Amino acid sequence: MADRRLVLVRHAEAANAPLDRDRPLSPRGEQQADAVGSWLARAGHVPDVVLISPARRTQQTWERIRAALEAAPEPDLDERLYENVLDVVLEAVRETADDVRTLVLVGHNPSVLDLVLALDDSAAAREKLGSGFSPASVAVFDVPGPFAELHEGGATLVEVVRGR
Repeated sequence: MADRRLVLVRHAEAANAPLDRDRPLSPRGEQQADAVGSWLARAGHVPDVVLISPARRTQQTWERIRAALEAAPEPDLDERLYENVLDVVLEAVRETADDVRTLVLVGHNPSVLDLVLALDDSAAAREKLGSGFSPASVAVFDVPGPFAELHEGGATLVEVVRGR
């Protein structure tokens, strides 16, 4: 295993609301988020730090994931993740403290998918990714050094779990 692990999660399926930021999880999305939490617990991916978008659906996704994890931290809401722009999301990841070993980020497409593709653009990674990054999908990366030094092509995609 690398020095650090980055776990990228696309929020679970959301229902409609008058404002995009207020969209809650759908009943299916609640089940998806529960499944992600169970998988992260079984895989041993308990984060030291969690960054999430302040959108309602990402907060609800994390709370359901967190319920399955022992000693999972309170999330850090980061407005930049709601901006949904690759460079801005990568900047938020780079600000992670040096002592953090596992970082979970819960965000939105297209920036989460863009980050997955940017961090490991190898043929093997593209094969693991397959046909996209549906709601409640998870990408796990090995990061060889500090998050502050993370750059495009600077991580290895080790696992992808697609939301169902």
